[in-house]
Amino acid sequence: MGTPRLAGLTAPTDTTEPLDLESPLPKNYFAPAEHLLRLASDFTRAQDTYAQQVFLEPDIASRMVTQADTASSLAQDTYNVMASLNDQPVLYSPEIEAVYARVTQFTQLTISAASRLNDAAEMMDHAYQKLAPGRGEALTELEEYHEAVHNFTVARNLTAFVAPDALETADLFVRERRRRGIVPEYRPPALSASQLTTLRAVAGGEVAMYRDKPRTRRTDVRVGTSTVRALESRGLVTREECPAWAADERLHLTRSGRRDLAASFGRSRPAATARTAAPAPKPANGHSR
Repeated sequence: MGTPRLAGLTAPTDTTEPLDLESPLPKNYFAPAEHLLRLASDFTRAQDTYAQQVFLEPDIASRMVTQADTASSLAQDTYNVMASLNDQPVLYSPEIEAVYARVTQFTQLTISAASRLNDAAEMMDHAYQKLAPGRGEALTELEEYHEAVHNFTVARNLTAFVAPDALETADLFVRERRRRGIVPEYRPPALSASQLTTLRAVAGGEVAMYRDKPRTRRTDVRVGTSTVRALESRGLVTREECPAWAADERLHLTRSGRRDLAASFGRSRPAATARTAAPAPKPANGHSR
């Protein structure tokens, strides 16, 4: 498959590894999965900056321009992931085709988001100047303001699910490699079922810390404080300040965390610790059925 040429993007140079990641192996056949996990983390950061947007601030237009620049950079990063896929000796399969399709979607969604943000910044700048005290409130400027807010909302929603989708795409890629008989040479230290669940949740941008306690967006995923601390002590997750509402910090995978999680995809999951059921009481003599 050839590298797709998408408008506004440039091919990465041969001297710079995509996303500045170090391959744990001389030839890392699972690098695209690690790159996708890094990409998921970056999209989570971008989404967090959208969460606390205040539209009536004087610098709102410049902030949107910054967000548009970030989106453009993320689009380039998705293109770099595509380049890392093309660098792999990958045999065609429906699963690999799905991986390529998803990465292409990430690129196109991010380009569209950047365009929307640039439009929103221009409209907001014009509307704010007209709506400032003493300048009047013409209907056309109000409409422009609302259109800017609409464009911002669309931009945010376009990439809202890229992080969890990138996680699933990385998982799909590794599972297909394993099915083809290509197994990672790197064997991560043993992780419990709860630790693996937490790593996946962190990779998908699901876990934030509030008052030193983990909070997740999904009700079907539980993350314990002790599990978070165990992963931190092993250098697999780290905390970063988070501007989103009701969150002090966001958990992100470290480079080691991305490597260990990628190597765990497609392996049989360790059994969750469960209590042994008490033996059923024996029927009394003479009363058995």
